[in-house]
Amino acid sequence: MPENNIGFQVKDEEYNTNLNKLLEKIISLDKEGREITAHAEDARIAAEEKVAEQVKSMREEFKERTKNRLEITLQDERSRAEAELNAEKEKAEQTIKRLDDLFSQNGDKWADEIFEKTVG
Repeated sequence: MPENNIGFQVKDEEYNTNLNKLLEKIISLDKEGREITAHAEDARIAAEEKVAEQVKSMREEFKERTKNRLEITLQDERSRAEAELNAEKEKAEQTIKRLDDLFSQNGDKWADEIFEKTVG
């Protein structure tokens, strides 16, 4: 490191030496402060980048979990809807069977009654 030639011209040599030492110490402390500040700034930037990556990772994880939950919910809803549809189909088939049975038992009688009421 080059020697700092900063100094004041003072008649008292001891005073001049002490003043120069003080100035050198101030310059040294300023340099150390700038280095510490630079390291702190680098650490801050690295921390911000790390946080940004963590946020991105968390968003991706949340997105994936949401997608999985949505798929499970859709499957559950489809299964429930199919079960309801099958139950309704079963009811409709039972109703049709009852109507067919009633028509088998009473069809001729109903036809005769309709004929009599229409003609008669």
